[in-house]
Amino acid sequence: MHKFKKINFLLFLVLFLKCVFADNFELGSNYSVCFTPDENCTQLILDAIESSVSDIKIQAYSFTSRSIENALSSAKERGVKVQVILDKSILSNPGNAAEFFAKHHIPVWIDYHVGIAHNKVMILDEARVITGSFNFTRAAQMRNAENLLIIDDGNLAKKYLNNWQRRQDVSEVYAFVPEEKITVPPAVKHMDFFEWSRQMIKWFSAAF
Repeated sequence: MHKFKKINFLLFLVLFLKCVFADNFELGSNYSVCFTPDENCTQLILDAIESSVSDIKIQAYSFTSRSIENALSSAKERGVKVQVILDKSILSNPGNAAEFFAKHHIPVWIDYHVGIAHNKVMILDEARVITGSFNFTRAAQMRNAENLLIIDDGNLAKKYLNNWQRRQDVSEVYAFVPEEKITVPPAVKHMDFFEWSRQMIKWFSAAF
């Protein structure tokens, strides 16, 4: 009997400590959930972006949704600070999201220092978190079975912001050079070898 009382006490102690030290949501926090392909999760993301007022920080593995890209560009134009961390695999596709954001003057970092930067996260106005299995892609909306969770909670947002900052600190700035700005200097007959070499070095420096 004494043994069972001891076990019950230990179980109570574990549960008590778990409750005391567990993270808690703020009073008044709320959430929304969405599941594809039956529900329009993309629209929920677009609505959240449109309602943002100060800043949006993003971590993404795959990003091919033109509607979400355009919404973020529009947010940038109205004064919202948009910053994006992407997985390195995105760079293998021409016309990728990194190029799109760079062309629209949205800062981009590439997370090279992990096997896969597999996050699907948006942090809006330091108070709202969008996450889940849902990549920011057309396939996630139209073809896949995905989940999306939108949580309005400042405490949670702060933790995601801290992680975003840690990943940014080890990521590399993406610098896009438009093709129209790259001009290879021709080897004109009257240009000597050393002058042509100097021009080539200058071109390589601009291109890379």
